[in-house]
Amino acid sequence: MDLNDLSYKKLHILLVEDEPLIALHEKIELQNRGYSVEHALSGEEAIELIRNDAFPFDLILMDIDLGEGLDGTETAEKILEISDIPIVFLSSHTEPEIINKTEKITYYGYVVKNSGMVIIEASIKMAMKLYKAKVELTETKIKIQENEARLLEAQLAAKVGSWQTNLSNMEVIWSEETYHIFELDSKTFKASHEAFLDYVHPEDRIQVDEAFKNSFSIDSFNTLEHRIITSKGNLKYVEERWRIIRDIENIPILAIGTCQDITKRKKDEDEIKRQLNEKEILLKEVHHRIKNNILSLESLLSLHASSTNIPEARNAINESITQVQSIRVLYDKLLMNDTYQEVSVKLYMDSLIESLLLVFPESKRIKLEKSISDFNLPSKVVINIGIIFNELITNIFKYAFQGIADPRLFIQLIKSENTITLTIKDNGIGFNEQENRDKSPGFGLTIVRMLTEQLKGTFISENDHGNRSVLTFTISLDK
Repeated sequence: MDLNDLSYKKLHILLVEDEPLIALHEKIELQNRGYSVEHALSGEEAIELIRNDAFPFDLILMDIDLGEGLDGTETAEKILEISDIPIVFLSSHTEPEIINKTEKITYYGYVVKNSGMVIIEASIKMAMKLYKAKVELTETKIKIQENEARLLEAQLAAKVGSWQTNLSNMEVIWSEETYHIFELDSKTFKASHEAFLDYVHPEDRIQVDEAFKNSFSIDSFNTLEHRIITSKGNLKYVEERWRIIRDIENIPILAIGTCQDITKRKKDEDEIKRQLNEKEILLKEVHHRIKNNILSLESLLSLHASSTNIPEARNAINESITQVQSIRVLYDKLLMNDTYQEVSVKLYMDSLIESLLLVFPESKRIKLEKSISDFNLPSKVVINIGIIFNELITNIFKYAFQGIADPRLFIQLIKSENTITLTIKDNGIGFNEQENRDKSPGFGLTIVRMLTEQLKGTFISENDHGNRSVLTFTISLDK
């Protein structure tokens, strides 16, 4: 039977009537109106037809007085135990005691015989509408129960409970999982806002209560993490998410939200923080030891430089000192950073230039102009830049300004998208004359070219009213 087809002309009706002539008349009338009709002379016969499922009946017209054997109400009770079929009682009795016998039975109409076929057919249609409404209501209830069951399973799996608070009287409704989070029995515990606050950690209680009250003026979702102490004394972390519902006058009337147990997540986060902190402390200790070793090496080289009277040896040692200093400066900057993967190029270069100026006292007469952009690079890239820069600046300080009355030095380090460019320009004697004065120029330049290849870049050095050196290389855009 299609309950959406309200023409009802295809309905299959079981007529239970013990008077053959009356039954024949009613059957013919119904058939003339398009209904399919089967007749049973007794209640027992009707029950047997339903039990055997010989015909898929859509509705039963039931006489109450069926002679000997079961009467109509008794027959209806037994049929409804077998199958849920809408029943309309058709009887000549109007006495209250007879009608009252039907009250304990689920039926869909009571029609007095001889009311006419128009009334009977109207009763059939109304019965089918009522039955359809009942079926739809039952299906809706089943779906609601299924959804509630799925919601309960989901809440149990995710450890998420739900709640709502009536803001007019502060009455609270909790879902079963919310009780479970607080380790409370829903059958014995009376949920309320005050009772909830009793289980909030004492140190969080004021914050939680104020956050809830302040949310009355907020239209968006509210989120708050806090601690609770359950009825069994266990400490838990929960995340509350809620919003305020308002009436047509914009007055807050209801708060609805969720409560999620995030204890495991918080413990995992704390453990990760602890491990990261341990690694950070260990890494800092390693860097400090390396830095101290570098300082010891730098001091040892300085002692050797001051103890020799041979200018060539002293110059060679001083060059080594500047190289060591560039590494020390890098470690200084690494120790200042929260991360040891990248270094501020500007901070590093400024410190390195300052260190080189201290090593070469004659640099005081040089007019220095610098333009260094502020960006980060990986430490392994920065150390290569530092060594290249150290070699070029050392050569300039040693050789470029001999005989130059007004020495000038320009240093620029910039980043354009993923291209890094280091430019060093002086107004010294130029490359050729400088090379002639340098008895061994090849080693420093060899280091520069090797490190340039490692950076996969290019290096040029040319005369331009002095000497101009340019290092260019690219990095990944995510650096």
